[in-house]
Amino acid sequence: MDLRFQKSNKFKKVKKNLTKLCIFYAKKLIIVKQEEKGEKMSQINIRNQVNQHTQHSHALKIPRILILGGGYGGLKTALTLQRSLPENKAQITMISKHDYHYQTTLLHKVAIGTLSARKARIYYRKILDSSKVAFIKDKVLEIHPDKKKVICRRSGFEYDYLVIGLGFKPETFGIKGVDKYAYKLSSLNAAQKLAKNIENKFKDYIINQDPNDLHVIVCGTGFTSIEFAAELATQLDDLCQICGINRAIPKVTCIGRSDHILPIFDDKLSKAAKHKLQKLGVELITNAEVIECQNNGVVICKKKLTNARIYQWQYDFVGCGRERK
Repeated sequence: MDLRFQKSNKFKKVKKNLTKLCIFYAKKLIIVKQEEKGEKMSQINIRNQVNQHTQHSHALKIPRILILGGGYGGLKTALTLQRSLPENKAQITMISKHDYHYQTTLLHKVAIGTLSARKARIYYRKILDSSKVAFIKDKVLEIHPDKKKVICRRSGFEYDYLVIGLGFKPETFGIKGVDKYAYKLSSLNAAQKLAKNIENKFKDYIINQDPNDLHVIVCGTGFTSIEFAAELATQLDDLCQICGINRAIPKVTCIGRSDHILPIFDDKLSKAAKHKLQKLGVELITNAEVIECQNNGVVICKKKLTNARIYQWQYDFVGCGRERK
């Protein structure tokens, strides 16, 4: 290389940039290696934790209590046992696929964006006493009652007492199009996806100019459905103002099979809720059953197509875990 070029400012600048680039990628490589090492160590720590608890219970001949799921039922069981049982009286293990419990009664707020997902979470490691309850992050695959054993993705667990609290999932009744087109407000992730979709529809309306993009249909008139519809309706003024949309364009419609909303509650509460929703501009369609969800609306029992782009499904729930072996 020409000596004069090596001494030039241009060469020095190129050399400096190349040095920075090498340092940058070297740091990236170190971080990746550390993450891989950390993940392996995490898996080893989990296995060691399980083995230690198992050996400890065998040595002391104490009962092994295994709790599957960290929802209301599972977490309440763990906290009650943690509070009422002295140390070394039982080996208590709680397994959940999440690091946190999310409050289902707040999901409608997360779905509308009036509450951050973080505030709806309660982290297990912050509230469980690790000296009494071992928390394992894992996914339950199989349950074998005859062998008193549970198979998870990472490991297997034996038990003397088993508490199954694996949560719920929405029931679609085999209605066509529900799984493909409807949002099911049954988890924190689902609520966040719905919130993002609603936000995008409002932001993009000025470009697309399709009123059906701002029509939200709530399938169901139970407690969660009514909470969601009311929360959304109260936020429409702000959403329209922010996005520069005429307030008369967005619509919220609730469709239910019963002849009145909130059928499990008394008439007085049902009528009060109906009055409030109508005041907020929510359309209520009762004595109607959804028979199909399509990409441009839902079909109800009278073969009438109600046009919309966003559907929130909240008809019914079934417990999880029944299909496991």
